[in-house]
Amino acid sequence: MPNSAALDDILLALANPVRRRIFEILLGGETRVVEVAAAVAVTPDALEQHLRILEEACLVSRLPARDGEAVCGNPAPLDVAAAWIDMNRALWSMHSQVSNSSEADRTSA
Repeated sequence: MPNSAALDDILLALANPVRRRIFEILLGGETRVVEVAAAVAVTPDALEQHLRILEEACLVSRLPARDGEAVCGNPAPLDVAAAWIDMNRALWSMHSQVSNSSEADRTSA
């Protein structure tokens, strides 16, 4: 079972379309913060808040750079969310099979 607090942070971070876009931008590798800001068109304060939430979920790290601060993505926390999703998908699938089997038993009796 994934760490509940970590899972909450990851899902919260990815629940916002701007943060998802930032994370997608970082698929290309280390990116200067000013470039991220231009791509998502939010205020500097809003960008700072989005980056902080992504950092808290360990999805993003800040890096000092010669020409301004940069950020890079970290996909490892996605494994935590994927494990939870996979586990629940399997449980719901089993539940559905049991429910369908019970329903078939009732209708054939």
